[in-house]
Amino acid sequence: MRVEQVLKDSEQGVLNTAGEFVRKGTIYTMLLNAHLYEEWLLSNKTENLDSLLDDIRVNVQNVARTGLFNFFTINEWLQNPSKEGRIVTAVLYCQSHPEVIDPQIHEQLQKLEAMTSPSTVCQIQKALAAAL
Repeated sequence: MRVEQVLKDSEQGVLNTAGEFVRKGTIYTMLLNAHLYEEWLLSNKTENLDSLLDDIRVNVQNVARTGLFNFFTINEWLQNPSKEGRIVTAVLYCQSHPEVIDPQIHEQLQKLEAMTSPSTVCQIQKALAAAL
């Protein structure tokens, strides 16, 4: 199937199999926000993090509607400690869906606490607390 068979250029989005609206650009926005988070980490800035995390949180709900968190498991999202933009996206998903934090994900998140930046660690701790 080609993209134009699913979504015409004039359309703003599609309904997923559950009947929920998925906006065009959702996946691209997720990729861009992950990149922006990694850029923020490299910049050593202290401002704008809350705004960026809020943007990622909002988009995580849209990404969930695409089924991407089922296509790639949370464990897969957390595999590479050097990809903190990808990790923080999965962690924010876990914060809003703590039921996905099984013992394996819990252990993986605990390991990542020793390998990621303080801002990512803070989000990991919030996800682990939400799962209690």
